[in-house]
Amino acid sequence: MTEDINDRLIEKIKRGEFELSLRIINNMDAHLISHVRFIDGNNIKKDLLFCKNIIKAQDLFEISDTFLSENNLNWPKCIGIGTHRTRSMSVCCE
Repeated sequence: MTEDINDRLIEKIKRGEFELSLRIINNMDAHLISHVRFIDGNNIKKDLLFCKNIIKAQDLFEISDTFLSENNLNWPKCIGIGTHRTRSMSVCCE
């Protein structure tokens, strides 16, 4: 069921442009959480895209890039990236 929900979300995102919001959560382990904003019909939607464990800051871009590639989402359709406390990733996107 989870895969079906994720597949439906990915298909909606593929229809147009999207924006990523990235955040690092540090409790016992570090996690990269990504939300996505996209247009669905006449509504702007926000949903959880993924949550992945990270080991080092250099992994931030690679994790995001791999997820987008595995799901056939194109970087050129990404019209914005919010990097809440994930400044180290911004160097990779310049």
